[in-house]
Amino acid sequence: MNQERTYHSNYAIHPGSTLEDELNYLGISQVELAARSGLTKKHINEIINKKASISPETALKFEKVLGLKASFWLAYQRNYDEATARIEADSHLEKEIKLLPEFKETFKELTRIGVLPAIQWKKSSFSDIVSALLSFFGTVSLSLVQDSNLSAAYRKYNGKNINHNNIAAWLRLGQLKAQRTETLEFNEKQLKKRLEEIKALSTLDEPLKFLPRIEKILADCGVVLVCAPYLKKTYTQGATQWVKTDKAFIILKTTNQSADKFWFNLFHEIGHILKHGSSKTFIDLEDKHDSKEEQEADLFAGNLLLPEFDEALHNKKLSRAEIEKVAKKYKVSNSIIAGRLSYESKNYQYYNKFIQKLDYQNVV
Repeated sequence: MNQERTYHSNYAIHPGSTLEDELNYLGISQVELAARSGLTKKHINEIINKKASISPETALKFEKVLGLKASFWLAYQRNYDEATARIEADSHLEKEIKLLPEFKETFKELTRIGVLPAIQWKKSSFSDIVSALLSFFGTVSLSLVQDSNLSAAYRKYNGKNINHNNIAAWLRLGQLKAQRTETLEFNEKQLKKRLEEIKALSTLDEPLKFLPRIEKILADCGVVLVCAPYLKKTYTQGATQWVKTDKAFIILKTTNQSADKFWFNLFHEIGHILKHGSSKTFIDLEDKHDSKEEQEADLFAGNLLLPEFDEALHNKKLSRAEIEKVAKKYKVSNSIIAGRLSYESKNYQYYNKFIQKLDYQNVV
């Protein structure tokens, strides 16, 4: 036969079909091919029935017996493998595209903050959007996003409009930042030693003055601080996760955030790191801290920021000057004092004007 054969590039045609045609053309049975090639009849039958592939060794044997070069058989096998993989990939992509509507808001939020490219949400772009999301989440399927990221012990939010995929994306921002940030190995003793140093930074007025310094201190202790924007329908305040046994990260909402909540959430998450080991992930939302671990983290943060706070101040309406005086006594920011008084007195409107707002992020 003419050895100049062509093979299909768009269809998964197994070389076993061509082998069967070649044997029929030459009048050679499978038994005879087995005897002349040293291969078993079972193996030849499996190739013809598309249950086995043609290896380089088998291709060389076919070249000697059938006259078709080994390169022909190997090219045919390679084409089949490639076409099969392409068909499987296309099938997988179709399944992923069916899941895409569940991630529409997540994708738009990630493009809003500049993490993913701003691809137009239309049918012709769905494959690109799927690829972008899979790459971001570091998974082979969107169906695994919540399984891989939300197996955490996070508290239930009372609202009915929470987007769990957005929470997974928010946590992923922390994971990615932590992976590319160099730190020393985690040192519990060093972290405890530097807590007061971190607390003292709250007296600085500008976030750009104290946040990078906190990041550096924590990195020296084996902890990455991730300052993240808020994503819609997540109601997230902070989270803690270990990426390795000697490295953890804390992710905090730091856009349109009040300074008092930032400082409380920071030490709340540090409390999780120091008190609750490295086996759990904690995702803290805007509701009451009801579990024992959350209550312990709350107590840790409160005692560190304002130990033995004067409860007599709770029912008073302090002026700016009086707040500054109390803040100086406790060596913390005015915002922390105003936030505590606002919480205790429930006089939010009055104290809000004394609380600084943060708008900072380091995830992009």
